[in-house]
Amino acid sequence: MCILVPPDAMATVPKSSVEKVFGIPGGVFHDFAQVFDWLDHRAWFNCSSVNQDRFRQTYLRQHRSD
Repeated sequence: MCILVPPDAMATVPKSSVEKVFGIPGGVFHDFAQVFDWLDHRAWFNCSSVNQDRFRQTYLRQHRSD
């Protein structure tokens, strides 16, 4: 589980481990590069097969403030 938090909100995020809280691998990240780096270092996921720019655009479109 990857939780993406804006950099200016990182200080307000509890320091609990995602793995301890949810019982699954994960982390809290402040940008897409960190998310893809974390995913890429997992044997079960290869980020080279993901169009990272398209993912980023889709995410931002779905989570933008109107």
